[in-house]
Amino acid sequence: MNMHRQLLSLLVIFCAGVTAWSAAPKNDAGPSETKPAPATVRLNAKEKKIELTSQAITLQDWNLGLEANGQRIDSAMAEMEILREQPPHFRLSFPKLGILWTVRAEADVAGATLLYSTLENKSSKPIKLGKVSPMETGPVRIGQSDESVVFLPESGSQGPSRLGRIADPNSDRSSQIKFQFYNRAERVAFHVGFVTFTHANPQLQFKYSDPAGMHGLNAFCDFGGWQLQPGQSTPVETLYVAVGSDPYAQLERWADLAVAAAPVRPRVWDDPPIGWVGFTFVDQFFVERYEDVVLRNAAAIQRRLKGFGVHYIWVSIGNMEGGIPGDWLSWNRCAFPSGHEYLIERLRQLDIKLGFWVAPFWVNGAFSGGQNGLQDATLKGRDGSPLIAYEHLMWGQASTMPVEKRPNAYTLDPTNPKALGYIRDTFATLRQWGIRYYMIDFLGAGAGMNNAQHDPTAVPGVEAYCKMLAAVREGAGDDTYLLASSGP
Repeated sequence: MNMHRQLLSLLVIFCAGVTAWSAAPKNDAGPSETKPAPATVRLNAKEKKIELTSQAITLQDWNLGLEANGQRIDSAMAEMEILREQPPHFRLSFPKLGILWTVRAEADVAGATLLYSTLENKSSKPIKLGKVSPMETGPVRIGQSDESVVFLPESGSQGPSRLGRIADPNSDRSSQIKFQFYNRAERVAFHVGFVTFTHANPQLQFKYSDPAGMHGLNAFCDFGGWQLQPGQSTPVETLYVAVGSDPYAQLERWADLAVAAAPVRPRVWDDPPIGWVGFTFVDQFFVERYEDVVLRNAAAIQRRLKGFGVHYIWVSIGNMEGGIPGDWLSWNRCAFPSGHEYLIERLRQLDIKLGFWVAPFWVNGAFSGGQNGLQDATLKGRDGSPLIAYEHLMWGQASTMPVEKRPNAYTLDPTNPKALGYIRDTFATLRQWGIRYYMIDFLGAGAGMNNAQHDPTAVPGVEAYCKMLAAVREGAGDDTYLLASSGP
């Protein structure tokens, strides 16, 4: 399976109501067969704006804007230096703030436009950055009528991305990473999105009102108050804008570009990781012993499903002492009295690899066992106390306690070397044990725009989050399957 197909499956397959996206049949006659010409992106130097020229799309007042030191500024307020007329390449200077914004447009081979840009601090003081918008527009019209215009956002989470109509007041007109618009009656496809998303948090929004129609299309990267230091520069996520007749082709091209721009190429598995969650349809905590459940079902899989490629069993929570998450290397001798060496070897004999559930951003409130000393490696709340990732844990022994006495899970700081070292060493040790599969869960705990982090040079949110995931992969090894859950 191609890498871009895998990426598309993550972003599109959960889309509800996908039949609403379908175009008219190919043999229809009339104007629906007309394919719009590629759009041209030009610079309007007089008004300090970008213009998109298209027979199919009307897009007015394309400005660039940003938040800096609590101020809202845009391209109309800047001094402009033109480096190239076409495709546009220019600099926007904001002398009072000391910001230099270099913007470069390039035509893509598929007829789309890529917009690259960089911010530089030319002043002698740090500049606090908020939302940086390479695209802010006035009215936008896709084809001649809004009646048939639908759009696909990206939820930005494990949840579904739901198709909507731009005129529907109940549609969610916000998105992570990208929007795909499509006028089904006129066959006009319009894609706006970021092909990079590893630095600042990329988001998009639009407004709609009757009779004005669609307006206020805003594609921005949120730096969350991160400070750009004097003499330092930072990239803004790369924007992709495409006009055409085929929304699927635009999505595929976007996916190709996203894969090419990724700092780490996606891991492509020759075979899907087929397995069993080691407690389905049984109570492994209070009715049966977890070890017996796993081995009994592993033997049944080998006996009854041999040849179907079932090679994994993953154990959730019960492997840890007391069933309390956080101290990932502890071992529950009550649930698994024979130890991990015995369990892993028995499964190996059945051609099955053992997997674990791990929430890498979590430590439990007791900071017990291997977590001792991590108190100062957590993100902090406003009062200086550890930031709670999950209140009153409800699994294992904790489930038998009164709710008010159950421990909390706190959030490790993904920029703290001690936290990163702990996670890296934990997964490396589990790798030595023989673990080759993980459901890494509650990842959203470490993806928030929290400024109280150890390393102020890391942009909060996306960049900090990626540091922790890199530590997980480094410790777990390239041949270990990671299933992401409950996160962005």
